[in-house]
This record gives sequence, C-alpha cells and structure tokens, in this order.
Amino acid sequence: MKNLQSRFFSLINFCLILLRKKLHNILKGSFFLKSIDKIIFILILFIFIMSTYSETNILGFVANVIFCLTIFKLLFVSGKKLKISYIGLSLLIYLLFAFISVINSTLIISSLKGFLKTLTYLGFYFSLCIFLKDNYKKIPLLMTLVAFMAFYESIYALFQGFIGVRQISTWQDVSFLNPEEILTRAYGTLKPYNPNLLGGYLLACLSCPLTLCILSLVKKHYKKSLIFSFIFFTIIISIIQTGCRGAYIGLFTFIVGLIFLSFKLINNNFVKQLLKKIYLTFIFLFITIICIYPPLQKRIFSIFLLRGDSSTSFRLNVFKSSLEMFKDNFLFGIGQGNTTFREIYGLYMISGFDALSAYNIYLETAVESGVFALISFISFIYFCFKSGLQFVLNKLNEIKCIILVSGTLLTLIAVLTHGIFDTVFYRPQIQFIFWLNIAILTTIIIYKKYSKC
Repeated sequence: MKNLQSRFFSLINFCLILLRKKLHNILKGSFFLKSIDKIIFILILFIFIMSTYSETNILGFVANVIFCLTIFKLLFVSGKKLKISYIGLSLLIYLLFAFISVINSTLIISSLKGFLKTLTYLGFYFSLCIFLKDNYKKIPLLMTLVAFMAFYESIYALFQGFIGVRQISTWQDVSFLNPEEILTRAYGTLKPYNPNLLGGYLLACLSCPLTLCILSLVKKHYKKSLIFSFIFFTIIISIIQTGCRGAYIGLFTFIVGLIFLSFKLINNNFVKQLLKKIYLTFIFLFITIICIYPPLQKRIFSIFLLRGDSSTSFRLNVFKSSLEMFKDNFLFGIGQGNTTFREIYGLYMISGFDALSAYNIYLETAVESGVFALISFISFIYFCFKSGLQFVLNKLNEIKCIILVSGTLLTLIAVLTHGIFDTVFYRPQIQFIFWLNIAILTTIIIYKKYSKC
C-alpha cells in the first residue's frame, strides 16, 4: 500500500515537472509569481480576521481564491513537490466516498452544494500545507492573529454578559429556572449569531494563546508570556459565558489533555509539583465559582437532566431519527449538506421540530456519506493523534515543535469532543481554525520542519 501510494505521487510530481517546463516561459520572472506567497499569506490573514464578522459565502470565496493561487503556484514555481501521509490519504478516501454519496443522492443539486463546501474546507487545508511547508516561520504569527481575534471575541462576549444582552428563548430551557438562575448567553459577532458557535470557535482557538505563552516562557520572553496567559484565561471565562454545554465538555477534555501532556513531557520533579499545585488551585477556584454562581451551576447540572431538559431531549430525538436514516442509507448516505439533511429528516423526525443536522459530527458523516466515509473520517482522526503523540513523546530534543504539536492535539481533543454534541464544527469560522491546526501538525511531522522550529 505504501509503495503504491509513493508511486502514485511520484507520477503526479513527474507530471508537474513536465507541465512546468511547458508553462515556465509564460510568467518567467514576473512580479506576480515572485509575490505569490505574500499574496497567499495576506489572504490567509484576511480570512481569519473576516471570520469574526463576515458572511459564509464571502469566507468561502476567499478560501477558494487561496486554493486557486496555490494550484497556480504548484504549476508555475519550480521545485514544488507533493507529499502525502496517511492523514492526507484518509482525507482523499473520505472525499471519494463523499462524492459517491452526491451521485447516489436523490437530492443531487443540494447535495452537490454541500460537497462543494467540503471541497472548499479541504482545499484550504491543502493550501495551508503547501504555504507553511515553505513558510514555517509564519506559524507563530498566524497563531498570534488567531489568539488576538479570539481575545476580541472574548471581550465582546464578556461585555454582552455584563449588559445582559437580549436572549433568544430557544437557546436554553428556562422552564425549571428562577429568573436569577438564568445565564445570559453571549454570542459575540460571529454570524449567524449563536452562543454554541461562539463557544465552539473560542474552544478551537484556545490552544493558540496557551502554545504562545509556553513558547514565550521557553524563549524567556516573560512579558509576552504574561500577555498570552491573560488571553488564555479570558477565553476560558468567555467560553463559560456562552453557556454552551458541548463547549464545557470540550473544555474539560482540553484541560485533562493538558494535564496528561504536561506530566508526560516534564521530567523535573520540582516543576511537576508546582504544576500539580497550580492545577489543584484552579480546580478548587472553578468549583468555588460554580457553588457561588447559581446560573453557571444550573447550566452545568442541566447536562445531566437528559429528557428533563427540552434542548437535550430534542437532541436525543434527532440522534434516534438520524440513526434510522443511517440504517436506511448505510453504504453511501443521503448526500452532503444541511439542506439535503433537512429535506430527508422530515421523513424521520419524531418531534414536531425541524433539524438542520444530526447534532453529532460522526453521526452526521455517517448519515450524509455512509459507513465508508465514517471509517475514513475516524481513520483521519486516528492518524492525526497517532502521529502527533509519537512525535511529542519521541522528539524530546525539539522542545519548540513539541509545544506546537501538543497545542494542535489539544485543539483536536476539544473540538472533536464538542462535535459529539453539536455540529457547529461545520461552520467556516471553526473549520478554518481546525484545518490550520491540522496543517501545522502536517508541516512539522510530515514535511519534517521540526529541525528548523
């Protein structure tokens, strides 16, 4: 399998070399070709900034422009070769079965639209991989931008919580709460306005300030470290302010992952004891806040009410109906996209309420694209964690890169856990951050840039 994979990409790279020879004289020495990396970088920065306030179609357009420029770069700039790992291969297989689901769908037009969105996201990931391979020193700058954009959203969210911004009643079940026990749910500036989307976005960004804080400590830039630690804790408080219970669970797994990695990687007993005291202090502080702040207490405890909470009960109904949809479309699914899902879901729904998605990214993948696509997606997750953990635990002399890879793993843990309870994962604001993390993982591990971190 590995030899076949190697031969396939050797053939593609050979064809690229031949094509470049034919096209080389067209734009030889042009200013555009010399500046193409700068243009791509500006657009990447632009897309992370625009994510906080722009509509989905604008973000998709910019992502597609970046992809087109990347293809142009591959065709015209000499020396550019493609390399694939099991991570990329599992994504290609997933894409193949997603396409088969489109062809197999009874709603082929809406399914095709959903598939094109998937292509946009994966194209953005591909573009990031190609760009970061040659510009790996830009990784901290991109992470800094993401950290500050998340900080901006956090401050906005805290302001919304402070002024008691107007709530949409369907955002939480208040039937069993007293007025003073209702948590004001912040939703930030992300469109469409939704506290679950903001919670998911902040969760995806959370590892950036933490990673930069630790990198700054390693480089003995203590002022920078203090700034990023402040951003990190501000984002955590803002996640709590969103009232997104899926993000709460994702945050819990993030912290568990952080504790696990820190104790695995640090050999100094004094530092370990210090960390243990810090972790215990923050856990005690958090428990104290829950005990003295009834809105947060009630919001967390509502996770365990199941059928007693209307929102959770609705999700359980959607899970049940989605499983029936999967059973009836086991091999290739119903087709891609939330429009396709919504049309087919009407035939299966239990309650009188419509649903835009399965509220679980794994179930969503199975329903939309079938069992083989689900296996490919889970394989992709497995290879990400396997390669990441192997690198972190075996490359102990590459401390800066270990910190970067550890940050991407924490993002994966948090976002993929949140995805068990919600499908805001598919919103572009979260997708772009998610694929940035995968691209950083790929750049360091697959393209072997760890020697230059």
